[in-house]
Amino acid sequence: MSYDPVIGITASTLGSPPPRELVAAMVGADLRALSFWPAATYYKARADGWTDAELRGLFDDNGIAIHDADAIVAWVGTDDPGSPYFEEVTEPEVFAAATALGARYVNALLTGRRADVTVDNAAEVLAALCDRAAVHGLDVTVEFATRSAVNDVETACRVIAASGRRNAGICMDTWAFHFGPSGLDALDRAVPLIATLQLDDAPAQRPDDFAHATRYHRLVPGDGAIDYPGIFGSLARGASTAPVILEVFNDEQLARHGVAGFARHLAEATRNVLAGVAER
Repeated sequence: MSYDPVIGITASTLGSPPPRELVAAMVGADLRALSFWPAATYYKARADGWTDAELRGLFDDNGIAIHDADAIVAWVGTDDPGSPYFEEVTEPEVFAAATALGARYVNALLTGRRADVTVDNAAEVLAALCDRAAVHGLDVTVEFATRSAVNDVETACRVIAASGRRNAGICMDTWAFHFGPSGLDALDRAVPLIATLQLDDAPAQRPDDFAHATRYHRLVPGDGAIDYPGIFGSLARGASTAPVILEVFNDEQLARHGVAGFARHLAEATRNVLAGVAER
């Protein structure tokens, strides 16, 4: 059994270009699922005169499914400083953008002061978020990340179980998994909950300026040290249908290849990695 996913991309990997340029790049690379940052893809297009019907029609007519709107950031624990916590738009704006473009998921980051975070209070926040998303017909993925309140796949599983919500799943970024504490045994148990696999590559050793590398120097699949055979093998054993969503933040590569060229380069590299794993 092999893992044979739909392959898509985050608009931000390509610098969130205007809608027609984004779609042309995706079609040229045969990338069929999109994750988008609402501020840069949806609200910028609306400000430039696009209607919801025109935007949705552009993606639909070119066979591109809108996988998720990324991201809602929710605070867990005490001393909430209030949003925005990073650079996100508001929760209602994420819901509106996801609904307008027909996304299935909204991606969520649970943040807070680590000492104040417990599985129970993270689950309470997630449950409330899932209930609000359900009103819009949306599911929620929890992305575990190094600096978030939920920073490994095992904790994500526990939080989702404690929330008791059926419309919750996991967004797994291979960068976060590679540099995190969880192993493949934990991933095996998590596979039924994984709804999104964000794919990139990474160096073997954690970069000295980890935050900067995370935002600007991720590697093209196959150029680093991530254990793809282990990850894809786990997903195959669990019969995962989660799409691969390329999230390779690398300004130098984007400038070198251009939007369409980088999309093709990433798609080809990803297919080569998947084919190489399947041959083992």
